[in-house]
Amino acid sequence: MKLHPFDTCVKRAEELMQRGANIYQQFNCTQCGAKQTMGTPNVFFEKGACDQCQAVTNIRANGCNYAVHMLIGGKRAT
Repeated sequence: MKLHPFDTCVKRAEELMQRGANIYQQFNCTQCGAKQTMGTPNVFFEKGACDQCQAVTNIRANGCNYAVHMLIGGKRAT
């Protein structure tokens, strides 16, 4: 997964949330490389623990991405 600067992701995500989207922050574990998705929508965390190796990643320093869930044409997109 391509990572982007933390502040850039937050800014764009806020725009999408204003349009009704739910945003799930994603990051790559810096120790094992596993893709991680936060379970809390519409919140950006600066650090995250890997569910596979338990290492803590500094997301602010390493970058992140996000998944967008929103209604399109009356159906929930995932």
